[in-house]
Amino acid sequence: MDLKKICDGCGKTPGQVTGFFATPSTALCGECVMRAAHALLSDRSEAPTVGESKLRAGECGFCGRSADHVTRMVVFPKMFVCNECVFMMIDGLLREKKDHSKFILPSP
Repeated sequence: MDLKKICDGCGKTPGQVTGFFATPSTALCGECVMRAAHALLSDRSEAPTVGESKLRAGECGFCGRSADHVTRMVVFPKMFVCNECVFMMIDGLLREKKDHSKFILPSP
């Protein structure tokens, strides 16, 4: 199973960043995960957005849940990611920092 090797948020590759989360069709680097967490934790009442997207509200690129089944969805130019996956990735970044190992999410 080949995992995606380019971040859907910024276009960086795993070698250019700390932390990389990938499935065969979706990927986010640690920097974009942090941007998503910041958007989720902001006080804005509307759905948080990182960049602009021409996509309609859809499914999380990692877990496949729709916007109706999660608390909030972050919009990236090429994908959506739900609050639950963002916080799971934050946990992965913290673990990676602790054990200096790579953390890759399994495909949904």
